[in-house]
Amino acid sequence: MAVQKAAPASGAITTQQAVGLLGKNGARASDPAADTDETDIVVEGDPDDDDAGGDPDDTGDAGADGGSLAAPPFWTAEHKAVFDALPREAQAIILGHERSRVAAVGQALQQAARVRDEANAATQRAAQISAHAHAAAASAPGLDQEAVPGVVDAHGRPMSWSQIDWDRTERTDPRLAGALRATYYDRAHKRGLQMNAAAQAAHAAQARAHTHAFNAYVQSESGKLQQLHPRLAADPAKRQAIGQYLLSHGIDPAAVRGVGAQEMILAEKAMNWDRLNAGRAQTGSPASAPVRAAARPGVRPTAAAAPASPKAAANEAGNRFAQSRSRDDAVALLNVRN
Repeated sequence: MAVQKAAPASGAITTQQAVGLLGKNGARASDPAADTDETDIVVEGDPDDDDAGGDPDDTGDAGADGGSLAAPPFWTAEHKAVFDALPREAQAIILGHERSRVAAVGQALQQAARVRDEANAATQRAAQISAHAHAAAASAPGLDQEAVPGVVDAHGRPMSWSQIDWDRTERTDPRLAGALRATYYDRAHKRGLQMNAAAQAAHAAQARAHTHAFNAYVQSESGKLQQLHPRLAADPAKRQAIGQYLLSHGIDPAAVRGVGAQEMILAEKAMNWDRLNAGRAQTGSPASAPVRAAARPGVRPTAAAAPASPKAAANEAGNRFAQSRSRDDAVALLNVRN
């Protein structure tokens, strides 16, 4: 049986005692076999709770050290390991933010589904209106085939506009010819108005369908942005700044209005990068300053008077190298010694 030494009288504890206390009260992740007589209590999330990551307010049976909360089930094993090593208070904060994010994503996706259903209904209505207008125009007889009001042939049958002999009518009854022409032009005008009204109704229905489809796309991309970049999704001012950044770089306004979640994230990175480089250029930070090569020490003239003896030359070369520590003086010293 191991005997643990008592703490000194001053109240300090030894390193071994401190390690032992940490092993009992801490996470004990480094030595799973240590303190096998004690049981770590891990509080799992409520299995009936549909929210990802469980309820951070539900502490459960925490045990003596407060236990730990379960990481969100869709996290990777590596991230779960980091989460398990955090204090319980940090775990609860993370799970609270995670639940808020999941709720926001769920609301965005539900809104996108509603708008998408409205877009589908609007598209169907537009198709019905357009088909009805085309069918009416195709089935309606031409104006020349319509019966002339109050005009019959020799057998008492109604006559169409195409059967009117305009030249003969002008010669025999100019007043009747004038009345018939006025009626014909009035019918042509009303028919044109009806056709234009049908075409405008079909066009308006198509425009409404396109608007609903665009709104559905925007809502869908908003839900994706909630998933991919919650901070950017909750910052309308930052998204507006990104839009201005894209416009300043020549992006078409229609494309900016329809920018997707992935494009928004990439545009934010590009904008941040440009701003960072612009800031470095203005402040003249070392990161943007050109690197200059160190100046080489000048080579001593070779026309100097030769020393009186090899020993004196070696001493002189050694003194020069000791003072300058340059490469040229080192080479000169080696040459003299050799």
